[in-house]
Amino acid sequence: MAGFPNGFEHRGDPDAAQDIQRGRARFAADASGATAVEYTLLVGLIGLALVGAMRAYSDKMVIVYNTLATAITTP
Repeated sequence: MAGFPNGFEHRGDPDAAQDIQRGRARFAADASGATAVEYTLLVGLIGLALVGAMRAYSDKMVIVYNTLATAITTP
């Protein structure tokens, strides 16, 4: 019988358990997506910090922008 497209043999194959173990070992050793995940987490944490800072300083920033707007529009 032909093997499955993912490389594992038919269920009746006595080496199927070894094929699964080899597949798990290859998956565990593959680190190709780890860097992308790390950068995604880093950008997410920076975004959360920015949102927190904006919420903490929003009242003060409104005062600053209103003062600037008044200074610009007043002759």
